[in-house]
Amino acid sequence: TTASWNTAVGFNSMPISSGEQNAAVGANSLLLNTTGIKNVAVGAGALENNTTGSFNTGVGQDALLNNISGFRNIGIGWNAKFGDSSYHNIRLGYGVGSSLTGGGNHDNTFIGGYQTAWNANQKVQPVHQIVIGSLAYGIRDSSVVLGDSAAIKETYLAGKVTIGNRT
Repeated sequence: TTASWNTAVGFNSMPISSGEQNAAVGANSLLLNTTGIKNVAVGAGALENNTTGSFNTGVGQDALLNNISGFRNIGIGWNAKFGDSSYHNIRLGYGVGSSLTGGGNHDNTFIGGYQTAWNANQKVQPVHQIVIGSLAYGIRDSSVVLGDSAAIKETYLAGKVTIGNRT
């Protein structure tokens, strides 16, 4: 390879990369990386299918497993995933985002265990969603969801709350 400034630890960890400044720790982490740069993959299978994606951080077994060319994504937790060419996303939690496919999802924040994972109502390629809570899911672009709608019965907000345009 022609790569430089890479660190690889673990069986099949980043074996073919020509990208630079990547860190791969764990079996099969950054396994298929070719030209992706400045990625961090920690955990077996983290960023395993990444080829050209850059500036991604996957921590946990199979975190960002399906990322191929996506960039500036963060996936922390077992099976925290995005589509293959997604960008500017944050996924924190066990199984978060594992049902999301394709490259249409971007600029999202998902936090919580199992959240969006296997819910048929979750929009498959979300854009500009903030979803927080275990088993919570987003159904519309440019929306905020706090809590699992089946379990959360009340929401409390302290301090000043502004709804609508701010001045």
